[in-house]
Amino acid sequence: MPKMFPTYNRSVTLATCVLAMFFSLIFPLLGWADSASYKTSYQDELKTAGKDALSKIRAVVPDKPHCLLDMQATDGYVTNVSRNVEAAGLQLGDQILAYDEIKFVDDVSTARYIYARPPSAKLRLTIQRNEQHISLVLPCTDGHHSTALQARLAQSLIDGNWEGCLAIAGKLDDEYPTKPSKSKLIKMKLACTYAKAEKLGFGFGDAHAGYMHEEQHRHIDEARFIPGGIASIADSVRNAVTVLRSYGYDEYANDIERRFQHHTHK
Repeated sequence: MPKMFPTYNRSVTLATCVLAMFFSLIFPLLGWADSASYKTSYQDELKTAGKDALSKIRAVVPDKPHCLLDMQATDGYVTNVSRNVEAAGLQLGDQILAYDEIKFVDDVSTARYIYARPPSAKLRLTIQRNEQHISLVLPCTDGHHSTALQARLAQSLIDGNWEGCLAIAGKLDDEYPTKPSKSKLIKMKLACTYAKAEKLGFGFGDAHAGYMHEEQHRHIDEARFIPGGIASIADSVRNAVTVLRSYGYDEYANDIERRFQHHTHK
């Protein structure tokens, strides 16, 4: 009998607009409780989440060339930047206060505003850095291809096409690189690896461990740019370490612990 999945509750994010700032679709809290229920419930939850994600993409994202700000922020703090926005002056850890002097109250409103601009547009961001307010002009890029890939990613969940999910998430990771690399795409790969294993009747294996290790690496890299961010992910790190050790992946577990403790004591 293969090893069954551990009891490991975690939030898995399909970053539907991860490349366009702020707006992400949060999957339901997914868990693996016992061998009697794990084989179908996880796949069903991902399929439901895919339907919700695709409907929101269609509601928010125009089906034509549109502005893409190639970066990501969490709680208003910049955690990932591409070369073009970095060249325009944006730095990791900057707090975004406004877009074109408009302060948005929610992520969807922010996304709608950005996507409504053409690819040739530039957006003026007001940021706070070291207690100073700074105005930066960031160039848009064409987000049509990126959001089309994200819609395909959501459709792959609906179809239960877990290999397709892994391929598209990898394509997004390769074609839209940022520093640090985005943790949300690895979360997606991990989720689809679980679903694929459930479908085939496999247990926890090397692919799960590898993605879990990489996800925590990226998560720590991002969290250090958010005030209190490292402390906020402590439970997630401990859960991952516990799971990896329980399946004999001590090297991965030790590496995550060392990285976490290094940033905790900074």
